[in-house]
Amino acid sequence: MKSRVTIVLWGIFFIIFFQPYCAKSIESEIKITKQNSDINHSAKQLFVDNSILKNIIICNETNRGLVISFDANIFFENGDDEIKENSKIYLDEIGKILKNIDKCCIIETFSKIANTEGYTNWEISTFQAQKISEYLIKVHQLNPQKIRTIGFGSIMPKNLNPRIDFVILNY
Repeated sequence: MKSRVTIVLWGIFFIIFFQPYCAKSIESEIKITKQNSDINHSAKQLFVDNSILKNIIICNETNRGLVISFDANIFFENGDDEIKENSKIYLDEIGKILKNIDKCCIIETFSKIANTEGYTNWEISTFQAQKISEYLIKVHQLNPQKIRTIGFGSIMPKNLNPRIDFVILNY
């Protein structure tokens, strides 16, 4: 009986003492969620309103952030890891936008590639993501601490078409 009373008293003490901190924490979380939503919306507008990019991208807001998707064939020949010269105009626009966004970006590549040089889909897609990252860091002086790359190959294909996603993280 005595231990139940002690537990109840401690419970009441914690509720009274920590309730203001919990309320502040919830308020902070709501503010952060709203700020992330505003940042995602602003970033999305930068991409959607861009006259060069708007017709070749798909934008999706997800729990982890804003996902800007491109057909990988825009940037690379099938099975190649060298960026096409004529696609650099798109990377330049992406670089300008990312330079103005104060969030981390993950470059994710998804591919199902017929490669004759003996590399796996995963290796080729990793090389592709790395080449894009290197270009953006070198040409647009993006902070390397804010750029990450992941090559998924055909392990996690989004669809049958090879894709390159730029994920602007919420956190």
